[in-house]
Amino acid sequence: MVHENATKTAEGKSDAKTPMLSYLPKEEVEPFERYSPGGYHPVRIGDQLGSRYQIVYKLGFGASSVTWLAQDEQAAAYVAIKIAIANADHVLERDILRLLQSQPEMHPGKARIPSLLDDFEVKGPNGVHRCLVTAPARMSIAEAREASYKHHRFLAFSRNCPLRYMKDTASLILNQQRLDGQPLGSGVPSHGVIPIWLGDASEKIELSEVDTLLNDFGESFQPVKTAHHYSHTPCILRPPELFFNSSSPLSFPADIWALACTIFAILGQRPLFDTWFPSIDTIIEEHVDTLSRLPPDWWISWKNRDNIFDGNLTRIDGAPRRCWEERFEFAIQKPRREFGLAEITGEEKAALSALLEPMLAFKPEDRPSAREILQSEWMIKWALPELKWALIQTTA
Repeated sequence: MVHENATKTAEGKSDAKTPMLSYLPKEEVEPFERYSPGGYHPVRIGDQLGSRYQIVYKLGFGASSVTWLAQDEQAAAYVAIKIAIANADHVLERDILRLLQSQPEMHPGKARIPSLLDDFEVKGPNGVHRCLVTAPARMSIAEAREASYKHHRFLAFSRNCPLRYMKDTASLILNQQRLDGQPLGSGVPSHGVIPIWLGDASEKIELSEVDTLLNDFGESFQPVKTAHHYSHTPCILRPPELFFNSSSPLSFPADIWALACTIFAILGQRPLFDTWFPSIDTIIEEHVDTLSRLPPDWWISWKNRDNIFDGNLTRIDGAPRRCWEERFEFAIQKPRREFGLAEITGEEKAALSALLEPMLAFKPEDRPSAREILQSEWMIKWALPELKWALIQTTA
């Protein structure tokens, strides 16, 4: 049968029902209902944290943390402080960052890992919160692409974070109020702060400014130490075993699947698996539509298969299937033609397909390892040489 693992919380329990709204919702502001015992820590611009960090502005938020830009008064530098909810265990994230940073200096991936500059705890009205301090980044690759009217093959973000990018911030601070007119609680901030965006369109960024990082290890874990049967990865990146094989814990093959989806999305303009309203059934439908029939045991256990496909994999709704080749054309090749960029053709296209298709094998044991991916033809002939060239440009 299809399992509901994808909707589990970090404790492995089903998500609780969304609480009734108590505060006036603000667009692009975290839900204020989360400012409660075990939830977010209330922060105001100008607050002092850890005796040396003065809060400057909000950078972003997620379900388990809020990240703030701060001035490190000892180092005279700007930093990003990720403040976890009181119920979150961000000691694991800290330990993983330390483990990755402990690798030899010559390791090719070490420069892509953010340095953990400091970690400490802050006690507030909603509990004790772990704080992780790193260097701030201006934008993600996706944000650089979305802000750009040209979709370059090489996209990047910079860790330079000057305050000249902060304009008209007063309009981003909003008064907060309860829907019932009652006073705000002691653990609730008086204002909502819309996160500031310090980025720019990719074509406006000089290559000399570029410094790419892998970020946000809040959901990371070591399979040899911790068994996870759930994932908080976005639905369109989740591997199929998550929906069918709840008895086996997730491991590195799940990351290989997500990496294939990520490579496709970076090279193109649309994600590989694309649905407006992701659910377990719509994601499985996208998998089958793109990659063909599921393994027999999974196909039989998918209860809604007959509502979507017949025995010949013809869609019940009469629409044509959007297979791999069509998605490659629509998401990668067509946008390149429209913006005057070279298509991925011939030998490179064959090598790229030969890499991505095995990474998207339905059964996790059939996917290549990270070492095999690095040794693939596409990586050796195209991806790694381009990375080397880009790194030379950044230090020139």
